[in-house]
Amino acid sequence: GEAPEGRGEDGCAEAIRVPRFRGNGLGGWSQNGRTRELHYMGPSVLPSPEAYELLGWLLDGSYQALPPSWERRRGAADTAEPGEPTS
Repeated sequence: GEAPEGRGEDGCAEAIRVPRFRGNGLGGWSQNGRTRELHYMGPSVLPSPEAYELLGWLLDGSYQALPPSWERRRGAADTAEPGEPTS
């Protein structure tokens, strides 16, 4: 289901003052449209530690994507078989 108006990621991003163009880009919103600001942001959302923890990296403005890396997870099945487990 959809979050109540202004209470999802978009409202949290706005509350911690993430620049709109970054929030639009991350969410796949049009840079020229107003749907996000009219329907998904609300003035009742206040900045919170959780909002900074989830979206604070958008405040920096400098991002770097590192090459993917693999890590073995404890309890993971050691198999080359793709897809969902059958048991």
